[in-house]
Amino acid sequence: TGEVSGEDFRQLFWICFVFSLILAITVGVKFFLVILAYQAIGWIYSAWPFRLKRFPIVASFLSALALTLLFLSGFILLADGQNISRFPQQVFWLLIIAFVVSLPIKDLKDIEGDRADGVWTIPVLLGETWARFAIGLGIFISYSLSVIWLNARVLFLPAMILGALSFWILQTKKIGPRRVHIWVFGFLFLYVFLMAYLVFWPAVKV
Repeated sequence: TGEVSGEDFRQLFWICFVFSLILAITVGVKFFLVILAYQAIGWIYSAWPFRLKRFPIVASFLSALALTLLFLSGFILLADGQNISRFPQQVFWLLIIAFVVSLPIKDLKDIEGDRADGVWTIPVLLGETWARFAIGLGIFISYSLSVIWLNARVLFLPAMILGALSFWILQTKKIGPRRVHIWVFGFLFLYVFLMAYLVFWPAVKV
């Protein structure tokens, strides 16, 4: 809309970028490296000469990796001695898979703009209706696979309920494309909390 000039935006970017690294190094070297990796992924995703957001599967993987790194940074803050090796590998890969499948939701609201800009997202390629169905089905499958992946029967019921709710919300047009991701990611965060409490917390207490 022209409300912010390109030069103002670039200055704001560099200020925020530098401050994020300064604050990260005050926490610790491992935290700093995770945040630096997160920033690098964001640059490769968004900016030229790469701008890999143009390619649907690659874009989803990079976004999933960036979000998983944010989860990992939270783990570092809580772990004794910032021991990153204690982060469960099953959870790491489960988050990658879940985010790869679900992150195209954020592109539902930008179909026309992405098409005009040559950004080939899943909603651009499939259209809104089929994209909603494909994303919803993928999310439900990822919930189902999490029970097998973690070998945790206790997760079966919440996985089925939250997976079905996510699928249903994506299919109903009553929730517009600008709000549907709020519900779906809210369910995902709830599931991650339940996973931590039901599967990993008992092992910590023992």
